[in-house]
Amino acid sequence: MSALKWRELVKCLKSIGFKGPFKQKGRPHPFYMTRGETKLRIPNVHGDAIGESLLSLLRSQGNISKEECKIA
Repeated sequence: MSALKWRELVKCLKSIGFKGPFKQKGRPHPFYMTRGETKLRIPNVHGDAIGESLLSLLRSQGNISKEECKIA
């Protein structure tokens, strides 16, 4: 799958049950999303798209199957 914009990634994660994005105290940007006990750090790419390799890493860290959300 091709790269995704930050908002598209957040929308996809919300559609499969992740909550957030949440900010860490003292940080100006959204930092992570949660689903159950899983806490997934989301990148801040400042307007650029999130590439395939990073999407694949996020999918594995978040225990997200390819069927749940078509990222990477």
